[in-house]
Parts: sequence; C-alpha cells; structure tokens
Amino acid sequence: MEAEAQKGMNDAVKNRWIDLISLRSIGKSMHSMMDGTFLTKKKVTRALPFIFFLMFLGILYITNIFQVEKTKRQLDDLDEQLRELRYEYITSRSKLMKESKPSIISEKLLETGIKESTVPPQKIRIMEENKVKKP
Repeated sequence: MEAEAQKGMNDAVKNRWIDLISLRSIGKSMHSMMDGTFLTKKKVTRALPFIFFLMFLGILYITNIFQVEKTKRQLDDLDEQLRELRYEYITSRSKLMKESKPSIISEKLLETGIKESTVPPQKIRIMEENKVKKP
C-alpha cells in the first residue's frame, strides 16, 4: 500500500516537473521572440519563404476585402441613382400621357389656328391598270 502511495506521489511530482518545464520553455520562447533571437534559428530561416508567402496572401486578402467594400458602395450609389431615375421616368411618362390627350392637344393648337378635322379620313385606291408591272 505504501508502494502505491509512493508511486502516486512520484507521478504527481513528475507531472509538476513537466508543468514547470513547459512553463520555462514557454517563458524562454517568449523571451526569444521579444529579443528576436528566434529568427536566427535554422528552422525559422528555412521557413522564411513560407512565412513571406503567408504574409503576401494576407496582404492580398486585405486588399480584396477593400475592393469588395468599394464595389459594394458603388453598387449602393448606383442603386440609389437608378431609383431616382425610375421616379423621374414615371413622372415624365405621366406628364406625357396627360399632354398627349386629344383634348389637350386641340386646346393648344387653337392658339395657332389649327383645328381638329371634322371630315373622316378616306382610303386612297389605286386601279389595277395604273400599276406598273415588275419584270
């Protein structure tokens, strides 16, 4: 029984030492990041091209987001212009419909002396003998 308790204590001590070692390694890595010595390690120098590639992709991503936002703002502005033009079109169309009524046209033409015809239109008929035959 005492051996089991001793073994449990040994495991607890081992876990505690592992925790302390991991904390020290985290502290060392943080220190090396702060003073820049991690950049001189061989693993980091081999990974620099990949890091630069990731930075380039990040810059492209940010640029793409800005372009999308700019395009969205332009689309919103164009939608607003389209809405205004549609209102103007509807207003102009209704004015034209009102102005093109026969009664309004005849009232405006009375001032110039032109009157509405009271004689109905007639069809003009051409006789068959006056037609020229096509070769």
